[in-house]
Amino acid sequence: MKRKLKTVFAMLLCSTLLCMTGCWDNKELDSLSIVTGIGIDTGKEPGNLDLSFQIASVQNGSKKEGGGGEAAPYLIRESKGRFVLGGIDALRYGNSRQLFLQHNQVIIFGSDVAKSGVKPYLDSFMRNTETRMEVWVLVAKNDARSILSTKTEQDKISSVALTRMIMNERAISPYSSTNMLQFTSHLVDRSTAPVTLVVERREEDGLQILNFSGMAVFKDDVMVGMMDMYQMQGYILSMGEVNGGSLEIVTDLGNADLKITKSSCKQEIVLGDQGNITFKLKVNTVLAVGALQNFRGMDINKVISLVNGKAKEALETKIKACFAESQRLQSDIYGIGAHIHKHHPKEWKTMESAWASIYPKIRLELEVETNLGSSGKISESLNMREGHE
Repeated sequence: MKRKLKTVFAMLLCSTLLCMTGCWDNKELDSLSIVTGIGIDTGKEPGNLDLSFQIASVQNGSKKEGGGGEAAPYLIRESKGRFVLGGIDALRYGNSRQLFLQHNQVIIFGSDVAKSGVKPYLDSFMRNTETRMEVWVLVAKNDARSILSTKTEQDKISSVALTRMIMNERAISPYSSTNMLQFTSHLVDRSTAPVTLVVERREEDGLQILNFSGMAVFKDDVMVGMMDMYQMQGYILSMGEVNGGSLEIVTDLGNADLKITKSSCKQEIVLGDQGNITFKLKVNTVLAVGALQNFRGMDINKVISLVNGKAKEALETKIKACFAESQRLQSDIYGIGAHIHKHHPKEWKTMESAWASIYPKIRLELEVETNLGSSGKISESLNMREGHE
């Protein structure tokens, strides 16, 4: 009996000890360099890259050791190399902490790197088991390092600020941003041209701010141009559901600031008997008045009719401007070729090799409907009544 009790006691003791032990492969926080942003720029030496890694600071308290004020929220570590992996390894050799990439928010390509082709660098990240496929891919209007080193006012870590800015954009439209999975899937597709947001750093009233200034357009993996925000809005309206945004209307009688409440787009791709292709877009947009200026002495119904007509013209112009620019760049950003490949595989076989020259010849057939509804809490501008009897 005593032997049995001793055996039971020993088993309970062992199980208790096992419960108290931690996971053998856990990584302690103070042994890691948590990477939150990666920048890739063309190196000063031919064939080399300048790599920038934004690393979040991990402090036990909010003050620097020795009482020297608040700790910096991040630090920038740099390395040089011909390949991304070599640059990461070089940084690891000179670092007391292990680089941890699983919390990385953004991969930013400098414009020079983007113009030379990004496929080799994306290949490195995709092979790295720590890289998340959901990481956002951006192009810096100039260099990537300056974006990562920007000290923004609200979010102290610029990569976190960029992620939150992207999520704000995606609340309006999911087509405004691109992660690594979406970018590489378009590369594999070969006919659809990837696009990414362009980010730039500016100064306003002595403060550094980050701002999205448009989108980068690629042909295969090489950036062939940048579209401004005007053209980018045309692209977003052409791709599907839009749940926000604004539209400025300027006329000889007055001006209006409109809110895009909701917009939808139906796409149709028609192949003609002679091999000609028509890209049909039917856009339906619901608008609301954000502000009215002037329109002195005019009836509100006439103002709404005038502004609604001008809004329709403005949306048509934006959509056409984006489509024309994509044709000039020979970059199928709409996925027209992918649609033909899927639904007309026989015809696609004859088009695939010459798609870059076929795409600029596609005819756009555009139909835009606008419905200007709510005028807000007040119907007229503060000076519209002037001149009324």
